[in-house]
Amino acid sequence: DFLKEGTIDEIVYEKCSALLNGSKIFISEQKNNVLDKIKKNIKNNTSDKIIFGKNYNYKKNLDGFLFKDDFGKINLPYPNLSGDFQISNISTAIAVARKLNQVSKLGIILDPFTDRIVFVMLLFWLIDYFPMWFIYSLIIREIFTLIGALYVLLKNKTVTVSNKGKLGTTLIFISICLTILNTSLNLMIIDYFTYISLIFYYYVALEYLYKLIYKNE
Repeated sequence: DFLKEGTIDEIVYEKCSALLNGSKIFISEQKNNVLDKIKKNIKNNTSDKIIFGKNYNYKKNLDGFLFKDDFGKINLPYPNLSGDFQISNISTAIAVARKLNQVSKLGIILDPFTDRIVFVMLLFWLIDYFPMWFIYSLIIREIFTLIGALYVLLKNKTVTVSNKGKLGTTLIFISICLTILNTSLNLMIIDYFTYISLIFYYYVALEYLYKLIYKNE
């Protein structure tokens, strides 16, 4: 009843007066006069204030919209539900998740999983440049990684990307580039580098699975 009968000033005061100090306050897209009233009411609040138009915003384009905040930019498609307020709501939700560093268990798994899918598709696209044993070795390794990801999801574990994993991935991509160049150079040192990179790539995956299953890490 209060929200229906109260003035804008009364409603803003009622909402803002309940906000605690020392936390985070997220202010979504508002009309300028309403935003000014909110800012006035929370001026003395010591919380970190994240405000639409100042700390994050969005811009519509032909294919979707561009979200931007202090962490960077994200190109996103339009939501299935129509209306600019839907884009505004999504932008606020993204701002909250990024500011609070919130991630979902499923998101942790899907992110590397989609990377693996793209990687395997790339291998098949470049299949004429590599011996089949190399292609199969990489695919089997990705299957091991997928098994580990499913284990994390089912056992409700946490996992972080190690520096060894990043190094292994970097070495493999360098090996792929060098192997393509080696079709004309025919240098044995590049072949040796590829072998070493592949062995290290497997070592990282097996170490990851061992720690995950047997050492409960």
